[in-house]
Amino acid sequence: MSVMKGAKFSAVCLIVGCGVGIGVEQIAKGYGALAGSVAAVSAALFFIHRWKDALWAQIFRNYYFIQEAAAMAVIYPKEEAPILPWSIWALAPDALLRFVGMVRINGWTTVVEFGSGISTVVLAREFKLTGKGHVYALEHDAKWADFVWQMLSERGLTEYATVLTAPLAALSLDGRTFQWYAKESIQPALALGRIDALLVDGPKGDTCPLARYPALPTFLNQMGESSLVVLDDGKRPEEAQIAAMWSEMFGVKAALQDTSRGQWELFRAPWLKS
Repeated sequence: MSVMKGAKFSAVCLIVGCGVGIGVEQIAKGYGALAGSVAAVSAALFFIHRWKDALWAQIFRNYYFIQEAAAMAVIYPKEEAPILPWSIWALAPDALLRFVGMVRINGWTTVVEFGSGISTVVLAREFKLTGKGHVYALEHDAKWADFVWQMLSERGLTEYATVLTAPLAALSLDGRTFQWYAKESIQPALALGRIDALLVDGPKGDTCPLARYPALPTFLNQMGESSLVVLDDGKRPEEAQIAAMWSEMFGVKAALQDTSRGQWELFRAPWLKS
């Protein structure tokens, strides 16, 4: 609720309470104050109920804003290098912080990322600081791929990241046709002996129906015995559908995490098998 709406809300409650109080005082002497108070409270409850959805929406917006700001303060690169442009398409700070934390805690060293950008730089920086690891980022936009490579070069991170420029091409899979990263362009990732984690933030959701579905089927056989798949934009219905399909078809446990945009986490681990 805005400040202006809040002021109007208070004024309405006050007017209603005074009006009822004066009216009752004229009719039943001595009960005006009580009636006015009851009327004011009733009016307040009425308007709160009427605006509860807007109130909750504002509360959650504030919550996620604070959550993202706190994550940004922790994870944003602080080295002496040109600024990193954190666009609206980038992985949200709270989601990225959570993912990098899991990579660090589990000692994972091989990550395949769908879509490149700030997350590629942050992961490469983490691997450089720990002295081991590599991120392979699949990117369909050649111009953006060159820019991400430039950001990596400026920070001395090219040893820890590979950006694979891969135009989208038709892919038939499980009875559906997708627009997916051309396989001939992502051979270095397909040749990996073991992958610890997939970070699925591409292609864009409007590329085709269930656009991100091919990620897990494509790399399933390379996933380690204990591994993780993160599917970003988890609050969108299509991502929820993809997570459910992966869970059912490939026997992985899915959980929706309450990051600002939501992210599905699908774990593959011996102790989770039923």
